[in-house]
Amino acid sequence: MRALVGEVSARLERGGVGEIRCDVSGMSDGLLAIELLARIALAARRRGVPIVFEGIGPELQGLIDLAGLAEALPTPPESHARPDAPGGRTGGRSGE
Repeated sequence: MRALVGEVSARLERGGVGEIRCDVSGMSDGLLAIELLARIALAARRRGVPIVFEGIGPELQGLIDLAGLAEALPTPPESHARPDAPGGRTGGRSGE
């Protein structure tokens, strides 16, 4: 885990990075995954580089939400659709 965070930090320090889009679709669910994502997000924020995590599964997204880290670990809007929610929706009013 430290090696991956170190690699991301080193790339950020070299500069020239406008935005990071990180595909985590192969990542296992759990608190260790949340810790890794949080460390990567922190490294990016410290250097002023926006980051978006793509491919987060519904279980991992649920853990992120439960931990209150949804704002700190941004994901594209389409990854917020929860298939376990009625009609595959995350909420809101019908007809919108």
